[in-house]
Amino acid sequence: MLHYLQLIRIILSYLFLFSVCSLSTCTVEEKARTCTLCDPRWDATARYLAGKATDLPTDSIAEYNHHRDRMRTYWHQIQTGNRSRMQTWARENMPYERMSPTTLYLFSGGDIINPTVLFPDSETYIFAAIEDPGVAPDSASLTPVQRRQGLDNIYRAVYTIGVDNYLRTNTMRAHLNRGPYRGLLPVLLMFLSGLDYEIDYARRIEINPEGDIITAINPRGYQTPEDVQSSLNSGRLPPDGLEIVFHKPGSQQLRRIIYIRMWIADDMLAPSRPEGRFLSKQVPFNIMLKSASYFLHRPAAERLCRFLVKNGRVVVQDDSGIPLRYFSETWQMRLYGDYRGATPLADQPFHPTQPDMLARYRDQSPDALPFDYGYGALNGRSNLQLGYQSQ
Repeated sequence: MLHYLQLIRIILSYLFLFSVCSLSTCTVEEKARTCTLCDPRWDATARYLAGKATDLPTDSIAEYNHHRDRMRTYWHQIQTGNRSRMQTWARENMPYERMSPTTLYLFSGGDIINPTVLFPDSETYIFAAIEDPGVAPDSASLTPVQRRQGLDNIYRAVYTIGVDNYLRTNTMRAHLNRGPYRGLLPVLLMFLSGLDYEIDYARRIEINPEGDIITAINPRGYQTPEDVQSSLNSGRLPPDGLEIVFHKPGSQQLRRIIYIRMWIADDMLAPSRPEGRFLSKQVPFNIMLKSASYFLHRPAAERLCRFLVKNGRVVVQDDSGIPLRYFSETWQMRLYGDYRGATPLADQPFHPTQPDMLARYRDQSPDALPFDYGYGALNGRSNLQLGYQSQ
C-alpha cells in the first residue's frame, strides 16, 4: 500500500511539474529534467531549520537539542496564539467561494504564516519584495560552528512573528545577511515545515523577457534596495527569485510559492518589462497586503492600485495597503478592528491618514479584530479591511 501511494505521489508530482513547465514555456530538455527537481534534501533541510530533524551528526546533537526546544516553544506560541485566533476569524468571515486559486502578496518578505490561514486553498502564492532570495545549504555540508551560527540567526530573524505577527525587516536583514543560511529561502522552508507542510523541491528562478519563470542560470546574492531598483529599471538584470513546491502530508494537492525580488512601483507593470508581463499572466488573483510601507498611498502608485483593484477577487489588507478610495461599487468592503489614523513609522516619514476610512470606522463601529495584523501590532490597535468583487 505504501509503495502504491509513493507511486501516485511521484506521478502527480511529475504531472504538476509539467504544468509548471507549460507556464514557464520550458524547453524539451528542461521538461526531461523536471523529475530530478524532487529532492528529499529540501524537506530534510526544512525540518532541520524548524527543529524537527531526527537524523543528526553525532557532533551536533547537543546543540540541536537546544534549537529543537526553543523551536517547539516557538511553534506552540504561533499555533495557540495569533494563528489560532486568525483561523477562527477566517472560518467565520472569509468568502472562500469567491477566491481565485492564486494569491498575490506584495511586500511579503518571508511571511507564509498569514496567507496560508487567510487563503488556505490557494494553489499558488506569488510573493514580491526586495529581500535576497537566499540559500539554504544541507546541514551535513556545514561545520558545527556554522550550524550553530545558522540556527541562531534564523531564530533571531523570525522570533517576532511569534510574538505579535510582525516580521521586522531590519532585524531579518541583520541576521540573514551573514552565516550559512541567507535570505528568504531558509525562512520559507522553516515556516512551511513548522506549519506541517512537506517540501517537494525548491529552485532559484528568473523571469525571462516573455514574462515566464525559468531556472536561474547564475543566481545572484544580496543586493541593496537601490541595486535592485537600478538593475531592473535599466534592464541590466532580470527579476529573480525562488520557487518552492510543497504539499500537506496525505494530500495529493501540490502548491507553490513563487517569490520575485522586485522593486515595487508603477513602472513594473510596463508590458515591456519581464515582471509586467509575468504579473499580467497571473490574473485574476486574491490580494494580501500587510505592513506595506504606505507605498500604495503615493501618487506614483496610482496605476498599480488600479491594476490590483481591477484584477483582484478577494483582498485582505491593513490601512497601509490600497487606499479605500480606489475600490469601486463593485467591491463589497468590510471593516474590522480599530482605525484612528496611520501608524507613524520611524523609517517611513510618509504615512497618510485616510479621512474616508476614518469616517466609515466611526459610522460603522466595526467588530474588534481578535488578532494582530499589520502595523497595528506595534500599538495594539490592528485594523483590517476585507473586500471582494460582488460581480
